[in-house]
Amino acid sequence: MQFKTGPLNPLQRFENQGMRISTDELAPREETAAAAVQDTQPKQVLQDQGQTRQFARLEFQQEVSFDQTQPPDPEHEATSPAVQFGSQENSDQSIRRQLSSTRSEIRELNQQIQLLEASLDHKGLFNNRRQLGQQLAEAQAKLTKLEQQETQLEQILRIPEIQAAYKALDVNTEMTTDMRKQQVSSRAQNAIDVIEYHRLPPAGRPAGEAPQLKLDQGMDLVYTSLISGFNNPEKTQAARTLFQQLQTTPDMSLSPEQEQLLEDYGMVRDVQGQLINYMNKQPVSSQDLSDFTQIIDHQIRQFLLADRTNFVGNTFNIIGDLAGISDRVINPYAHSSAQASSQVIQGSSIGVSDQALQHLQNSQADLRANLAAVKAETVALREQLGRAQETITQLQTQKSQVETEIQVSEDFIRTFNGLETAEDFATFVRHASPEQLAWMQQQGLEVQQSAGQIVLRLNGENIDSVAALTFLKAQATEQHDALAARLRSLESQITQAEAAVHGVRDRLEALNTSESQLNGSMAEHDEAVAGARAERDRLLAIKNDPAAWAALSPQEQVEIDNLLAQYGAALSDSEALQTEAVQLLTAVNHLQAEAEAFIQDAEQIIADARRVFAQGTAVLQNLAHLLSALDQQLEKAHQAKDVEASAAIAKANELASRLLLAPQLNRTDVNTLLNDLQDILAEANRTYHRLSAEMSHSQTIERTRMQLFSDRLREMHEYTQDYLQNINSMRSEDIEQIRSQLQNLDQVML
Repeated sequence: MQFKTGPLNPLQRFENQGMRISTDELAPREETAAAAVQDTQPKQVLQDQGQTRQFARLEFQQEVSFDQTQPPDPEHEATSPAVQFGSQENSDQSIRRQLSSTRSEIRELNQQIQLLEASLDHKGLFNNRRQLGQQLAEAQAKLTKLEQQETQLEQILRIPEIQAAYKALDVNTEMTTDMRKQQVSSRAQNAIDVIEYHRLPPAGRPAGEAPQLKLDQGMDLVYTSLISGFNNPEKTQAARTLFQQLQTTPDMSLSPEQEQLLEDYGMVRDVQGQLINYMNKQPVSSQDLSDFTQIIDHQIRQFLLADRTNFVGNTFNIIGDLAGISDRVINPYAHSSAQASSQVIQGSSIGVSDQALQHLQNSQADLRANLAAVKAETVALREQLGRAQETITQLQTQKSQVETEIQVSEDFIRTFNGLETAEDFATFVRHASPEQLAWMQQQGLEVQQSAGQIVLRLNGENIDSVAALTFLKAQATEQHDALAARLRSLESQITQAEAAVHGVRDRLEALNTSESQLNGSMAEHDEAVAGARAERDRLLAIKNDPAAWAALSPQEQVEIDNLLAQYGAALSDSEALQTEAVQLLTAVNHLQAEAEAFIQDAEQIIADARRVFAQGTAVLQNLAHLLSALDQQLEKAHQAKDVEASAAIAKANELASRLLLAPQLNRTDVNTLLNDLQDILAEANRTYHRLSAEMSHSQTIERTRMQLFSDRLREMHEYTQDYLQNINSMRSEDIEQIRSQLQNLDQVML
């Protein structure tokens, strides 16, 4: 395949004259067309315009001269012939005047076109519509050329700006064309020859066949894009930097901007991640990347070495000659086959179709990956949601148990309201309400009042205040410990519930992210499907057009058939993927709603649990105060018992003193002694049993008191035994009676 250069730009048209000419020749004379319009338009219409409008006229205010006596030296651009504009300042002013004149002519021509279009709309005003239509077509063609000329003049004005941008790059300007060609591949050498050829004015180009680029061979597609696009210095600099980076790190990660940049120059990464020329699928090697950089540097060198005159006259040619070629390849839909050979159009179309298919397959792979990610996140969220729901259920159970314990504790506290300030337990019971007495009876402590006396019974036996308080303290301690344990469990369960809800929220956010990525890949996939369908339809149109199909080679026909088959399979897969994605997103939306509702409900349950925990903590403190009140009352009761025990011991001491101080005892004294001794032993026995009962309820508190009282009784017993041995005048029956009482005391001691 060979490319022909596009239509000559205005400067080239001057240079082809090979002589000194007026710049008025830049634009075709419009008198004939204007006259034709004037003859066919109704007079009244022309009068309304105020004057006969002529087609725009492009006038250069300066003359342009060429010197063709000597061919240019490609290594010394400063001496090569070119369009002569005089000084740079005058040249800029001249170009700006030309640009202003061109724009004025465009405005005039637009008015002429509007007038012709209006005339065509009034069918009764004209006898020859065909002539008007022809004039309108000519005017529109003229407008197109003027707009192209406007664009070219604007680009010429930008050339110093482009040159200044390239001066900032570190490009070796000492390397000649021959030296650079030695460092590149043969195809890249041809690209450099193309640069050298097209930068010359047509009259100065060497004779013979011009070097050409064939887009389906080697890297010529990339070369063409590089050569024709260097009037964008920012893009060229970015490409040069990227090529150098890829030389050192071929598998580097590319940003979306870098991927688009490579695609603009005709390169993409395939499914294996290898960089390829998407026209012929040829891999891009490290040498190719070096060639790209060398081509850019060579063209920059030409710009940097050229003066203003030669820059405008010579270097700009390559933009006009190659831009159309590159644009037709990179944008195959923007131009018709009339602008290139049928082989170029067909070859590039097949390449673009293959690229569209590859793009669809890549988008399918992305869509599948995102589908898998969403499925995985869906499973993870469902599992986390299930665990969290179980945890919240356990929290509700724990909360209910704590609420029950709180109710019991509050009943306990209400029952003993006022105990702390009561004089003693008997006083508290005497003033207790029926509800308080009923609650104590439910606990097993029965309270009876008889003749102003309080009788306490536990499990059918009479007990005193110490035993009653000891029993109640044990009950209060048990309730305190039970509530404390429930609160600890509730606090732990709250922590677990918060962690579970946090886990659900994290999984939901991950699912939302995956869903967003899936939606993005679906949108990209939809675009790829649309492009693939358009390419398939275009190939079908070629196949169904006998003339177009016959113009293809057998190999191209086979390739199109293969592409059509692949498109059919790929589009079928895409339809299945789209259906699967829609169904999955529907399920995801339901799961998201379920998770969000759970989070809202769970947070409310956790808040309620924390409220119950705070309430339970306050009740636990009140129970602790109650235990303190019970301890105080119990201490008072013990003090009362100590008084009773001390009184019994005092009696024993008094008896011992009486025995010790009486040297002789008569019968009456012995009887008195026996009676007193019997009373003391009976009181000691009662006191001992009471202390034993108290000790059975509270081993730690009563053991010391019991031991003290036992020691005193033992001392009294031993003293009485010793004293009786010294009595000689007693009757034997009296002595036996005393001994019997002492034996009873021995039993008590045992």
